[in-house]
Amino acid sequence: MPEQVLKIEPEHELKFKGPFTVPTTSLLKLANPSEKRVCFKIKTTAPKRYCVRPNAGILEPGQSISIAVVFQPCELDSAANKHKFMVQSLYAPDGEVNMDAMWKDVDGTKLMDTKLRCAFEMPMDAASQNDLNAVQEEKISRSKADEVTATSKSHKGDGGVDPNATAFHFAVSSPHASYGSDDSRGTGDASGKVQQEALQLKNENTQLRDELERLRKQMKQREAGGSIMQMGTSASPPAVPMLYIVLALVAALVGLILGKFIV
Repeated sequence: MPEQVLKIEPEHELKFKGPFTVPTTSLLKLANPSEKRVCFKIKTTAPKRYCVRPNAGILEPGQSISIAVVFQPCELDSAANKHKFMVQSLYAPDGEVNMDAMWKDVDGTKLMDTKLRCAFEMPMDAASQNDLNAVQEEKISRSKADEVTATSKSHKGDGGVDPNATAFHFAVSSPHASYGSDDSRGTGDASGKVQQEALQLKNENTQLRDELERLRKQMKQREAGGSIMQMGTSASPPAVPMLYIVLALVAALVGLILGKFIV
């Protein structure tokens, strides 16, 4: 059997895309690259399921043609995958050609043929398409997250931080986070704590002043009363050393207060 002279597209498979409740069309293109006229004819194993337009004809040298293969509406079954088409061709005789007579009396040794199988694609419903899109988006997000994590780890080795990785991490892990700054909240908390400590120190300072004033009054009362009471033969220490002790205590408390503000 001679080699097929026609160029056929597609070469091996006719694809039909549903829904199959309406006629579905697949295009078959034939081209004649030779310098002779070529006759062609389209056959199928399921003639009741298809309508082919045109199903036969003659191609002049360099001519091409698109053939519409229409699958008739039906309930698709597994047998449809076994449907096949065959493109037969042969060089046309000289003069006027009677197509019916020529194909009836054709010489099989001169006949060229090419077989094509059929493939059917069911449409994807909206819900399935949305699920597929969600899965694809999740895969893309995970891939980007892995890339950012790897980049962040590489920067940690140099002591640096990747700002894009951080921003991205917030955007992924906390999509509903507010636009407020965490640093501003931390500064506000620290300021409130300082104010509270300052108020506490002010109260302690007021108490120290009151205590110092009370001690001064006691010293004045003792000086105004004259001599100091004695117990037995021993006398109590003079008033001046006691004043030094009080002043040292006050100086220590003031130092403690200043130390808190400095820290």
